[in-house]
Amino acid sequence: AAQLFLEARGTVSETATQVDLTHAMDLYRMAVDLDPTYADALVQLADACHRQYQLAVDPIWLDHGLSYAYRAVELGPDLPGAHLAAGRCELALHAYPEAIDRLQRTIELDPLNLDAYTSLAVAYEELGKTDQAQEIIDRAVRTRPEDWATYYDIGRFFYYERHDPERAIPYF
Repeated sequence: AAQLFLEARGTVSETATQVDLTHAMDLYRMAVDLDPTYADALVQLADACHRQYQLAVDPIWLDHGLSYAYRAVELGPDLPGAHLAAGRCELALHAYPEAIDRLQRTIELDPLNLDAYTSLAVAYEELGKTDQAQEIIDRAVRTRPEDWATYYDIGRFFYYERHDPERAIPYF
């Protein structure tokens, strides 16, 4: 199972195609078939489903991803990646209160997880709670003030990709 997991991880990159993701998902599924308690493989499978959704814009991928993430949370309730994967799928499904709960739990378990902060800020912003969203962004910066990647990721993923380049500039 570990060998299949590593092979799948090697298949997925920042520029992975749908074919790459499908191949990785097959490998993760085989790993889970060999070891049904392999929570990390379920987390990666959920993430791959989320990325498939981003490429194909077919909500069935979010349903699958959420199912895998929930199984991972059951197996590893203290596994930050499981909560993050579930929260990101819930966010994409517009289940904002559920996403907020999951993402807050991720931050409790892993206070340096920038993806959790930016996703949580998006959830608050989608609910019209812009002050809380900004508070989360400020908290992310306070947790890693010397890390240039924090500023870059906030500028890119939270502001620029959400069509607010003016607010992205100071972070860049």
